[in-house]
Amino acid sequence: MSPSVLKQQQLATPRLPRVAKYSVENAIQFGWGSVTNNLHPERTSELNNYLIGPRVLDAGCGGGGYVNQLLQDGFDAYGIETNCEFVHIARTRCPNGRILQGTIEALPFSSKFFDTTFSFDVLEHVDDMTAIRELYRVTAKRLIVTVPRENGELQQFGLAFATYTDLTHLRYYSLDQFRVLLSTVPHSSINIEEEVAIDFRSLAANTLTVRLPVPGFSWFGTKILRSLVRHCDQKKMCAGLVGVVDLA
Repeated sequence: MSPSVLKQQQLATPRLPRVAKYSVENAIQFGWGSVTNNLHPERTSELNNYLIGPRVLDAGCGGGGYVNQLLQDGFDAYGIETNCEFVHIARTRCPNGRILQGTIEALPFSSKFFDTTFSFDVLEHVDDMTAIRELYRVTAKRLIVTVPRENGELQQFGLAFATYTDLTHLRYYSLDQFRVLLSTVPHSSINIEEEVAIDFRSLAANTLTVRLPVPGFSWFGTKILRSLVRHCDQKKMCAGLVGVVDLA
């Protein structure tokens, strides 16, 4: 392999930086709901809408927040997590035997053991091709997978979603790249939607300020500007993608 080809491969699939750490502090900083137990409303809505069958796996369950909620809702739920800190947190929340320590790339379950498997924000951390095949192997009916979306629209402004500062991420996905990945497992249908919408109107309304030379008019001008911003049309921008795969 030539040096130029090798360099291109390294750029396409960057290695985990030495400074990146999977830790409770990192999870809190980036709002990992499974660890903080502040479950993301979009994620709970996705589970409510898409889970089928009683036996469910959270692959990469973090602190077990979603497993615990599903158990309370009557599901036969399990979780698997590789990080020992997160496993400890999850086991304090969930009954014995519900949380296993292991890797999503080699799941310790028999084939088609689960009706539905979901994996929130995990594939960007691992060998995603191996992981998606393992998710398929242990699942009979449906996969629900979320990944961080690539930073297309904001790059021209020198901005990025907060997720781009998480050094534990190996990659980000366009809609087409995500569909290609999900298509590698036998399926009857694939549905992909954007998720985690960014509310730029609220951001602008709470940060923009008008400064005028006439005393007292700056406050009035700012009020008018913020009112206009709140009522303007906003292009939908989302930080994530969710894929629902019905398996063949």
